[in-house]
Amino acid sequence: MNHNAKAVYQRYMGWYNSNPVDLNKLFPEESAKRYVEYMGGADNIVKKAQRCFQQGDYQWVAEVTKQVIYADPHHVKAKLLCADVLEQLGYIAESGPWRNEYLTGAKELRLGNIPLPANIITKEVWDTLPLKNILELFSIRVDGLKAGACNYRILFVIPDRNEVALTELKHGIFRYLGDTRKKAEVTVTMWQDTLYRLTTTNDHSYSSVIFVQGDKSKWDFFLSCQDSIDPNFNIVTPVSKK
Repeated sequence: MNHNAKAVYQRYMGWYNSNPVDLNKLFPEESAKRYVEYMGGADNIVKKAQRCFQQGDYQWVAEVTKQVIYADPHHVKAKLLCADVLEQLGYIAESGPWRNEYLTGAKELRLGNIPLPANIITKEVWDTLPLKNILELFSIRVDGLKAGACNYRILFVIPDRNEVALTELKHGIFRYLGDTRKKAEVTVTMWQDTLYRLTTTNDHSYSSVIFVQGDKSKWDFFLSCQDSIDPNFNIVTPVSKK
């Protein structure tokens, strides 16, 4: 109920809860340091949180230990206590996705970020996806600022799927057009396996097997506008500053 009812009610209203305090919140790391200072320091918080954990006040313990972790990602006691409480929340969760999130968070706190396989989508799934949906994977990776001045069309030809698709890179946005009667500045022909790899990896070395007609520089620029994929991002610990 907590998961699905909110999704039905909110629909496309977004993240804003109508409380103006939440309009321009501080970054988590910055606010966490202030929370920890206000609450008497990290060690004091963890000591109090441990008592709450024994009383079964799991959600509150998770919230306060999160502040300690974001203020000091190396505070071992806070991370282990947060892992314990996330594990308990996972055990009692009714929702499968919630349980998976809780237990994944606990694993990250105890063992660090363990890389996932580069691609977990099987070829059988790829083959059933409409070409439009596959090409949309490009759209979420386009660097809008880098591609802001672009305005041209790319025609994708996939012989072993017997499909073609007209797309457009314009004002930093890549979108599927569908109407192949319009002229494209560049046409790219590739096998479906090449397309699948191109949309899900950062490796463009196999682009030599792609047949390009028209302005090749536009295709090369399109590839250069694709942000790198990082499937191994942290979910409960702040990203270390390099």
